[in-house]
Amino acid sequence: MTKPTQNNNGVISLPIPVNIAMSKNALKQSIYPLGKKYYETTDWLGNVRVTYTDKKSWQQNKFALNVSSSLDYYPFGSVMEGRNLEIFNYRFGFNGWEKDDEVKGEGNHISFGDYGYDTRLGRRLRPEPLNGKYPFLSSYSVINNNPIIYRDVNGLDWEITSITFDNKGNKTVHIKLTAAVINNSSNTTLDMVTFATKSAEQISKTFSVKYSRATKFETINLNENLDRAPNNLMYPTQINDVTIIVDVDIRVINSESELKENEHLISVENDNDPKMTPNETAHVNEIGGKKIFVKESVARDVISGRNKRTIAHEAGHTLGLYHITQKYASDLDKIFGKELPTYTKDKDILKTNLMGPFFNNSATKLTDQQAEIIEKNISNGKVNK
Repeated sequence: MTKPTQNNNGVISLPIPVNIAMSKNALKQSIYPLGKKYYETTDWLGNVRVTYTDKKSWQQNKFALNVSSSLDYYPFGSVMEGRNLEIFNYRFGFNGWEKDDEVKGEGNHISFGDYGYDTRLGRRLRPEPLNGKYPFLSSYSVINNNPIIYRDVNGLDWEITSITFDNKGNKTVHIKLTAAVINNSSNTTLDMVTFATKSAEQISKTFSVKYSRATKFETINLNENLDRAPNNLMYPTQINDVTIIVDVDIRVINSESELKENEHLISVENDNDPKMTPNETAHVNEIGGKKIFVKESVARDVISGRNKRTIAHEAGHTLGLYHITQKYASDLDKIFGKELPTYTKDKDILKTNLMGPFFNNSATKLTDQQAEIIEKNISNGKVNK
């Protein structure tokens, strides 16, 4: 399939497959005015700090963002007076939760799910639903009383629970997965408690990684007269470590009706079940999804310790990772030539990577890029589908 081409006037010609027909009405519906879509910029705690539209403005001979709101917060979420700008009243704010300005005034009340939170008091209005897990904290407290380091855990399947920095700028990210396992196979003798424990070990061990990334850059000005050369070049001047620590909480259930909304499901199926194809060991419902289906024979190998990779591999798919041999995420990406950033032909990576084609217990490594994608996917809401 040919890629889109661009002529000298900047007009892009897109090759459309012959089996696609688009009516005039469909074309009209696909056109929308700029300035109606909003994007948000958040800090390390998920607080919405700046929002802007998809329409750019021309200022001082260059394009600039159309900022629709800008907010600074006190530690527990009150909006700083004189340091907020809201041309458009954006719905979300502190910790990424929805604002309820009509309850107690602008920025004084946050939804925090369905129990409400007063940003002036730093206290919730209803008891913490998970207070049984935290007997050492007041059931009306939030964020472990430390809003500089922690985020309020809302019990999502994959959730970033805290992000911290040391005095050198190195970053530590704590991630938690909440899930349940169920035996839908005909083998009633499977030790599902051990299966849950081994599955949790696979996921925690594989995704608890450390990598490095550039955090500061310097610009070098190049000779502007060089033909087709960039005017400047950026190179990293500071490298910092990022440590990801993954905690996993998996319980055993006997019926899917027991599954909670905030839980992933790992389901053991008969090897000959129609859900399972002959050549696969397991699969997920979708990339970034919440369900993992595992063959009964594979579950037995996980329990015995012979298989130390399959559950982690499928968990990678729930985190939005593709096979590293997959070049495009969709046919549309293929048309535009948009390759997946994790696609590689490197033989060493293919042999050892968790998302590679070699199914052995030593192929459990992640690249720095994959680790960064995982963090971004959780932060940007691209998981738990």
